[in-house]
Amino acid sequence: MAQTEDLSLTLLQTIHREVLATREELGGRLDGVEGRIGAVEGRLGAVEGRLGAVEERMGSMEGRMESMEGRMESMEGRMESMEGQMVALGRRQNEGEMRLSSEVMSVARAVADVRDLLLDRRDHRHRIDDHERRITALEAKVN
Repeated sequence: MAQTEDLSLTLLQTIHREVLATREELGGRLDGVEGRIGAVEGRLGAVEGRLGAVEERMGSMEGRMESMEGRMESMEGRMESMEGQMVALGRRQNEGEMRLSSEVMSVARAVADVRDLLLDRRDHRHRIDDHERRITALEAKVN
């Protein structure tokens, strides 16, 4: 039995050594994993910092976009107002052109009337000259 006890003791000692070696190996691995976790946590902190900066920039951009939207709405209102003014201006221009056209036609008629009068006067001028010649001839005969 002493031999069985020695064998059991040797076996238990071997198992104990292997457990200690495994424990040391796992401890070393655990230290490596903890180191890698620390590095990942550090990189995660850097990513979180960058994310915070991006969020701040996004907030700033949102403010700018809202400002631009307000300006665009203002410009749209002004453009609508200008469209109304352009329509009114076009209407007034058409009315002015119609009045001008009417006046031009009146002037053209007046010019034609003056021309006709001048032509009539020219025709009468020949008659008057003829009559004056005859009167002068008659006066010359009477005297």
